Amino acid sequence: LPFYYDRTTTFVRPLVGLRGDLGGDWSYEVTGFLSLDNSHVTENDNTNAAAEQAALASSDPATALNLFTQGPPGSPALLASLAGPLTVEKFNSQQFTTQAIVRGPLLQISAGPIQSVFGAEYDHNRLDTLEQSASISASENIIERDAYAFFSEIRVPLLANHEDPSNGDTLAVDFAGRFDHSDDYGSKPT
Repeated sequence: LPFYYDRTTTFVRPLVGLRGDLGGDWSYEVTGFLSLDNSHVTENDNTNAAAEQAALASSDPATALNLFTQGPPGSPALLASLAGPLTVEKFNSQQFTTQAIVRGPLLQISAGPIQSVFGAEYDHNRLDTLEQSASISASENIIERDAYAFFSEIRVPLLANHEDPSNGDTLAVDFAGRFDHSDDYGSKPT
């Protein structure tokens, strides 16, 4: 059966980042990226089911579909009548994400420094779809989501490794927390 499929996709994803010192043992890191994905698809993957059944049941060689022949299974006019209409679909996806963190020691205790990290994230997603064919009018759908998060982690050394400090602490405890919010799912502390 005549089948047509053509897809063109363009994808771009630049990423930038910055890191540095804030003074003392404190440092920062900021990253961000933008992702753009555009696709254009033209296809006729849907067949005319009624015409296909009639061609399979036909005994007239001019209108019959013969799948057991070595050549084309039917005349060009017959095969063209079995193909569904061309459908055009366009997909445009955008994502912007950024994250910022600062890390450093909060306090010095006898077992070592209490280390901490504080951060925030922001994420924006958008998907535009457009579908159009001879049998349906243009149908456009836009979906967007914005989300953000705040997070922190604190590491408290309880027993220092005095024999070999480069191997880390003998015993430490971590505390971590995160708050996420999405404009379509709501909020969740963890």
